[in-house]
Amino acid sequence: MSDFLCCCNFILFGCNHKIGRIEKPHDKPPEQEKFSCPNCLKITKAVYFAKYPLFECCFIPLCYTCGIPSYYMGCENCQFEIDINKFIKCSICSCLIIKNSKFCNECGSRIIEKRPITTQTSNFNKDHNKQEVNKSTEKQFKTPQGI
Repeated sequence: MSDFLCCCNFILFGCNHKIGRIEKPHDKPPEQEKFSCPNCLKITKAVYFAKYPLFECCFIPLCYTCGIPSYYMGCENCQFEIDINKFIKCSICSCLIIKNSKFCNECGSRIIEKRPITTQTSNFNKDHNKQEVNKSTEKQFKTPQGI
């Protein structure tokens, strides 16, 4: 007799995704030529992909779809899904970089941010305005000479 017993009590069913590159959908923004991927750290193109849900039986993909495909923009190299609203364009090389970056990954230029007004500048403006008010009040209440 054999000590080997094969018993299968359950069968696994489910859905998995197959990802494929597609042309730009008609209602989406254009693909980006230069893009700094936060996942693989390469400068590549941002292109469109489609996730096709496929039916699986015991981890074997079958040719039956089990849902509607979803479209997204992602890295051409690693297919990482990106949100285009979380990126800005470098003013020098027009590469897409993450908004909170301080330097561009392509050209190395510093990303210029809007800075608040310093206190020294605001104090200067206040003092300057006080002097102008004092001069205008002196002109109003000045008595003519020779009386």
